[in-house]
Amino acid sequence: MAVFDASDDPGQAAGSVPPLLETLTGMTLGAFEASGLDEETYLLVRIAALVAMGAVPDSYLLNVAAARRSGIPAERVRGLLVALAPLVGSARIVAAARGMEQALGVTLLAPEPEPEPEPGSESGSDAAPGSGV
Repeated sequence: MAVFDASDDPGQAAGSVPPLLETLTGMTLGAFEASGLDEETYLLVRIAALVAMGAVPDSYLLNVAAARRSGIPAERVRGLLVALAPLVGSARIVAAARGMEQALGVTLLAPEPEPEPEPGSESGSDAAPGSGV
């Protein structure tokens, strides 16, 4: 299962995996195989556990990156956070979402705002200024 491959980490030379990361990756692969869960469920359960534990942003790096590489959309992770909120509380959900955003550059708490049109710029409408159309 290639989703736990850390070789695309920009801080690591190709083929150079620190022993600790290699050990953690091996433990993860063994747990996945022993779980009997499909890959999406397994990764979402791991992310849920990290949220429940109040993990630091770096803890999300491997798991959320693996989920993204597996094709799990951000909407599924958002749904997971919504499902967990009554159990772990909003403060932990916000902290987890911010940690995932920080670690991976994803947006989970709020969608990107629509850019405001520049004052005086044409919006593609032929209506006269001030016509309300």
